Amino acid sequence: MPALSPTMQAGNIGTWQKKAGDTLAPGDVLVEIETDKAQMDFEFQEEGILAKILKDSGEKDIAVGNVCYSRPMQKGNMSYETTISNNLSSPLPS
Repeated sequence: MPALSPTMQAGNIGTWQKKAGDTLAPGDVLVEIETDKAQMDFEFQEEGILAKILKDSGEKDIAVGNVCYSRPMQKGNMSYETTISNNLSSPLPS
């Protein structure tokens, strides 16, 4: 879950605008995120492919930093990385 404000501690997943397998470009809206103060679109910041959605639409109280989706590490590579709010990556658990 990305932190959409300095005080955000958790959020709710609204509607995913992309599905697994979709190609992503900078500025594409990936998902709607609801906070206690607003509903905002989370835009993807780089090119890539959405490999897997890990949190379903409607899930509530997801702490900032929890993994919500994964993408391939390299085009055509079956290894995946998970993406968290601060854009750091770690291997997807097997």
